[in-house]
Amino acid sequence: NGTSGYEEAAAQGLITGLNAARLSQGKDPITLGRERAYIGVLMDDLVTKIPKEPYRMFTSRAEYRLLLRADNAPDRLTPLAIELGLLDHHELGRVRKARFLARTQQLEQGRERMKNTMVDVAGEQRSVWDRVLNADFTVDDLTHTICDALPDADNAVFRTLHADRRYEPYVVRQHAEIKRRSELERKTLPEWVDYSAFDALRTEARQALTRFRPETFGQASRLEGLTPSDITLLSVLVQRARAERV
Repeated sequence: NGTSGYEEAAAQGLITGLNAARLSQGKDPITLGRERAYIGVLMDDLVTKIPKEPYRMFTSRAEYRLLLRADNAPDRLTPLAIELGLLDHHELGRVRKARFLARTQQLEQGRERMKNTMVDVAGEQRSVWDRVLNADFTVDDLTHTICDALPDADNAVFRTLHADRRYEPYVVRQHAEIKRRSELERKTLPEWVDYSAFDALRTEARQALTRFRPETFGQASRLEGLTPSDITLLSVLVQRARAERV
């Protein structure tokens, strides 16, 4: 389907196997969003883009890279593993679940300590929470300053505390963009719609919609050949088609 890498094939196999099992149990499929995992980026790209060469998953393909860091992978994906019951059936899974819960508590305690601990900066008292925003305040500096409050935390916890705060202004903007996009993702496109009949749409847009049959307006907005104005017009045309169908 356009990929040539072992990792890309394995990633698709994981999600396919998961959803095949859920289908047999009468459950809804699991879809990883582009903001939650690189697998989500890969699979969304494969259903919304025409690959001009064998597709490989590069970090540069993700628009939310600040959210898809290696250090916060447990925070992004462990809740899903718990929800799916993947960590309760064997000892290793239970250990991982316990570590995740402990890490979550340590991160909460660390953030509070960062906000309440003051350091001297050129004769002025500033919180560690604010100090981390300066480029010269490193992970080692943070660890040295608040480690007494987190005696059981490993280096990964301090790296995440540092990165979360350092990138927070940018992450806030990315979450705002995700919220806007999620509104499009919630708007579904009917399976019965005949895009070829929408003469008001540009030919390129009609062809892309007919070929890929996106499930949501969000997917449609990421198709090559569709512009924001096409999506606006598509919304009007679909609404009109639904009214005529009633």
